[in-house]
Amino acid sequence: MIDFSIFLGLPAVTPGLDSRLLLLPQSMVQGAALLVNRMAGLKNVGRITSAARPQDVPAWVKNVYTDAEGTAWRELDAQMLSEDAEFLNVAR
Repeated sequence: MIDFSIFLGLPAVTPGLDSRLLLLPQSMVQGAALLVNRMAGLKNVGRITSAARPQDVPAWVKNVYTDAEGTAWRELDAQMLSEDAEFLNVAR
């Protein structure tokens, strides 16, 4: 299990009702799970717009979107994350 917030350089996840474990397929990384603060679920594609991709985002951020309130959303590419050297070395 990897605390995704710590991996991103943020404060650790405080386990609670909204925190979730996201399991990665074993075909990618055997036995890996991401601990996250919360999950937004699926967003209505008609209510978000594609945004410019900042240069400083990792390769495993597939797309960046903005909703009507101006909140930025990043789409995770689990395959790319599972191949990221930093991610693979997180426990070492």
